[in-house]
Amino acid sequence: MLLSYAYIRIARGLHADTSALQLVVNRLGLTIMAKLNQVLAMRTTRTIFMVLLLTGHGLACAGLEEGAAAYRQADYATAAREFRALADEGNADAQNELARLYRKGQGVPQDYTEAVHLYNMAAQQGNSTAQNNLGMMYRKGLGVRQDDTTARMWFSYAAKQGNNSAKYNIGVMYKNGLGVPQDYTEAVKWYRMAAEQGVAKAQNSLGMMYHEGLGVPQDNVQAYKWLYIANANGYESDVEYRNMVASKMTPEQLTKAKNLAGEWMKWQP
Repeated sequence: MLLSYAYIRIARGLHADTSALQLVVNRLGLTIMAKLNQVLAMRTTRTIFMVLLLTGHGLACAGLEEGAAAYRQADYATAAREFRALADEGNADAQNELARLYRKGQGVPQDYTEAVHLYNMAAQQGNSTAQNNLGMMYRKGLGVRQDDTTARMWFSYAAKQGNNSAKYNIGVMYKNGLGVPQDYTEAVKWYRMAAEQGVAKAQNSLGMMYHEGLGVPQDNVQAYKWLYIANANGYESDVEYRNMVASKMTPEQLTKAKNLAGEWMKWQP
């Protein structure tokens, strides 16, 4: 506005002495410097905030790593101490880990109610692992009244975030009609989603659905394929079941099933 006013005075041929113009320039300079100082102050504040944020994140990661390392070494008391410090600050991952310790009674007295409390705090923050774990507590009635409908709700929240264990658990609920109408086709859909992401329990269950013809046409080749994959993925509880399926197959069918399993596993990470 000051610069425009000076231009207007000059354009109209009015007297605009040097001192007046100098005053305009000075005022403009002060205004520009003030704006620059504001910008620099804002940038400095943001920089400090980011440094503090990253520092806090780094400390949290370090605490989680130390807790996880202690857990792997079966030093559950140290793990509980590391996780508790972060859990009290609201870290959802630490809350989930500390809940596991309370659920299993590792490093702390076993306390299902406290486990549910911690799982719930982490789940409310959107932690999908905690959501799935909380669903299991409701499913089994540990620390809370048994409630399949609530269990299904938490499994769904976790599955929507891509939690593959939750997808398997939803399949189990549809297979057995727990909290939902029994629906073998829907069970197969959820088992398959989890199986294709490497969940061994889901792979085994999908194989059983193929063998029994539940939700899919009966197919021993597909059944053996998924049972074989589950076993290769570390699931060994149903080796006898897999051998029973093999006993009903021709050598050609068995070879085909193993080839299909090998091809599938070849393209997995």
